[in-house]
Amino acid sequence: MERPLKLIIEYMMGHVGDEVKDRLKRLRSADPFELLVGTILSQNSSDVNAKRAFDNLKNKVPLKAEYIARMDEDTLAEVIKPSGMQRIKARRLIDVSKEILRRYGGSLDWVRKWAFDKARRELLSLPGIGFKTADILLVFYARRKVLPVDTHISRIAVRLGYARSRTDYEQIRKSLEAELGDYDLGLAHLLLLEFGRNICRARSPLCSQCPVRDFCPSRTLS
Repeated sequence: MERPLKLIIEYMMGHVGDEVKDRLKRLRSADPFELLVGTILSQNSSDVNAKRAFDNLKNKVPLKAEYIARMDEDTLAEVIKPSGMQRIKARRLIDVSKEILRRYGGSLDWVRKWAFDKARRELLSLPGIGFKTADILLVFYARRKVLPVDTHISRIAVRLGYARSRTDYEQIRKSLEAELGDYDLGLAHLLLLEFGRNICRARSPLCSQCPVRDFCPSRTLS
């Protein structure tokens, strides 16, 4: 039986493996609060624009919960404007920073120390943190066995028949994790992300370049 995800991952490793491994190393060494901020800024934004917003913010104030919590919302929105949806994101960043200060004194060390289920529940209880943001922190900072699912990965899952709906995050995550088994899920996330951005695109997917085109149920899209 063919295993499309593993074939895709092997294919992407052969094309962008070194670049993705470097990115994985940077993410795993990142400060957890900076990782959280970067993930919030990346929501509904391109990598380029999210990075511009992140760099703007880092040049403005130290990226610590105590500094973000004290920022004026209008000022913060202006600083992170390149990422888009800046007012919504500014409010999320301020709210989550205040709550991290109130509950944990500004530290996210507990994400790595607590049991997976407990840490995930706690992250999801924070304002502005959904499944993907929680799982990004868990897989990269805490190095837990969880696959963050973004719009690219959910699209791949539906097109390959792993899920019927792109909106059922948990069903997609569990289905993909079951096939990937013991594979490094942080690495898998980044490789599938690249595949979704560059080959299994939302519009005009490059099916002729897809390593699983012969048995993909959606191969007639292109």
